[in-house]
Amino acid sequence: MSAEPAEQTIEDAAPSSGKKKIITLGVVGGIMLLEGVGIFMLARMTGEPAPSEAGEAMVDPLQLIEQMDVEVLLGECDAINRKSGDAVVVHLTLSGRVSADNVERVTQLIEKRQNTIRDRVQMILRSADPQHLNEPNLDTLKRQVKTEVDKILGEEELVLEVLIPQILQSRARL
Repeated sequence: MSAEPAEQTIEDAAPSSGKKKIITLGVVGGIMLLEGVGIFMLARMTGEPAPSEAGEAMVDPLQLIEQMDVEVLLGECDAINRKSGDAVVVHLTLSGRVSADNVERVTQLIEKRQNTIRDRVQMILRSADPQHLNEPNLDTLKRQVKTEVDKILGEEELVLEVLIPQILQSRARL
């Protein structure tokens, strides 16, 4: 008799542990399901997302180009530099970065004062140290030319920056 009750308790214990696992899984699954439904309902109640601002703020590319700075040709000139002892012919092309609002005004002033600009740039090139002619960024030449162009045009803020898109140097056999 004592053997039978022991067998019954083992058999009774096994199904109860399986039932506990199923109940635990059911409770955890139910909680997850409730959380999912709760988050979904909360998202639906808060409303729909606002429309994207990028779609409304599209700018016409032509307007964007008109607002940007414009590059204006200031001129070209040649000069002979003898600072190193040898005659070096320097050919230079100059441009200026100008705000879009001042393009017409600067272009008209450049046309009226083209020879004066060329004369001053040649003076700068003739008196430039060879190291300034060979700087990687040509900062010294750009600064000197901008100062002279500002004086010639009468205002410092018309030309925002002087650009030197081309500079060629060659030794002259004079």
